[in-house]
Amino acid sequence: MKKIAALVLIFTLGGCTANKVAVKAYEGPKVLQSKLAQLKPTRGLIIYSINNKDYNLKTVAKFGINDYEIDLKPGNYTLKLGYNTGSLYSNAYKTVEFKALESRKYLVRSGRNGQEWSPYVQDVTNKTQCWDNTIDSDFSSNKC
Repeated sequence: MKKIAALVLIFTLGGCTANKVAVKAYEGPKVLQSKLAQLKPTRGLIIYSINNKDYNLKTVAKFGINDYEIDLKPGNYTLKLGYNTGSLYSNAYKTVEFKALESRKYLVRSGRNGQEWSPYVQDVTNKTQCWDNTIDSDFSSNKC
């Protein structure tokens, strides 16, 4: 019985590992990483589009969690967002606009404005712990 319980625990914890997924969200040839900005959605978020180009990037997927690192050229961006945490989901899109700067790292985070879901983009370039642990930070407020 203990062996079965241990196997269940291993499979459960194993299912929680994040799949690292690199996304090139710009046209043209590959650009040096130092010339790009990077964007990551936190757990539960869905990026439907970036500047009206469809991506449908779901952090919570049917068979695990996706940890996206999206490469962007510097410039102005409009994100079309939703969320689905498995128990909470959005039935309407929200748009967020931001300006990406060269060599900066940004998180797309869930926030609230009263009872309304209010996503935002946060620069975490100098907060390595935030960039590395984004898959664990959904609606919770942490030190990021």
